[in-house]
Amino acid sequence: SSGINAEYGGQLTKLNIFGKELSGEEVAELYNGGRCSEVEREFQGVRFITWESILSQARTGDVSEALLCSENDADDDEAEQIKVLQFGRGCSYVKFYPDISPIKNVLTVCAWLR
Repeated sequence: SSGINAEYGGQLTKLNIFGKELSGEEVAELYNGGRCSEVEREFQGVRFITWESILSQARTGDVSEALLCSENDADDDEAEQIKVLQFGRGCSYVKFYPDISPIKNVLTVCAWLR
């Protein structure tokens, strides 16, 4: 039997599921804001699953939390520290079974991967 057997070993941050189809301008705003911005909070009314809720879920395998900040924020002690999840190789995952049935027909998933 053949199938897809792919592993992801890297960093994941700011995964948000929005309960609407974001426009190209809205996606550009998220992208241009960068990984260290809080621009996704401007969409709080349509953020169905938030990065903060994902960070609070159970983890299995080689999954650790780390801090991320931009070079611009590095000199600012007051800068908001953005959390990332670092996934090692092997069976590493965050166990999370949200009910997305209310938005299953129209949604947008945005995240930063490294």
